[in-house]
Amino acid sequence: VRLGRKPDPSVPCSPEAPGFTSPPYATASAFCGERAKSARLFTNSWKPYWLAPYGMTREYQAHGHGSYLTTHGSLLQAAMLGLTGLRPTNGNWCKYPASLPDGWTAIEIDRIMIGGTWKQLVAEHGRVARLTDV
Repeated sequence: VRLGRKPDPSVPCSPEAPGFTSPPYATASAFCGERAKSARLFTNSWKPYWLAPYGMTREYQAHGHGSYLTTHGSLLQAAMLGLTGLRPTNGNWCKYPASLPDGWTAIEIDRIMIGGTWKQLVAEHGRVARLTDV
């Protein structure tokens, strides 16, 4: 349905939409096993919005200025929580196997603070993520 709609700011992932709309769709695609679609959507969420030479992102592809931090935040949240299978809770955050885009084998984060404790995150595709004390 989304692909059949005319590009518009209200149509997520379309060329007229803000960049922060694609990462949740990339995460959902990976979670549903559509890894190739996830890779395309994740790339679509930053590449057309990228401003060289510093890696700032614009809000809309047609803009010539940036930096739109909401896009960076959406990418970070998708990678750290959605794709890794982590689910913030009072208990065990490692609930689901990591579902990564095509071509990705793992996401590793050296330091993430959880409950006041620094942890290292290793999330390999198809496996439940591991959080170890740093």
